[in-house]
Amino acid sequence: MSIVNYKPEVLQAAVYYWQRRFRMLDWDIAVIFVPRETFHDGDTVADSNTDSRHRQAVIRVTERMELDEGFELDYRNAIAHEFVHVLLWDVPRPGKDGTPQWLFEQTVETIGRGIAALTPWDELSEVS
Repeated sequence: MSIVNYKPEVLQAAVYYWQRRFRMLDWDIAVIFVPRETFHDGDTVADSNTDSRHRQAVIRVTERMELDEGFELDYRNAIAHEFVHVLLWDVPRPGKDGTPQWLFEQTVETIGRGIAALTPWDELSEVS
């Protein structure tokens, strides 16, 4: 079992870094850690709620979770994945245009992993 853990302030700094890169500085995006029980299914690590009218979003991340052997939880990827959901707030959601949910999520996951991989985590850790 492996958890790649980052302090909340580093994850918030990453979101701000992405906001600058994607020209979303008019958005107020908060990262908060919530108890595991907040998520009603057993697989959710993070989620996001977006209010596009007020340009606000909250990315919620579980504080801790028990992991199966061989599963790695990387908070960096989870936060990046949810940031992509916020970034794509105006893209039609699956079902409305015939796109399957799994294809949309796979696309968000791929973009999120790319964003996380290109993020200067060491620099963000030093600033926070």
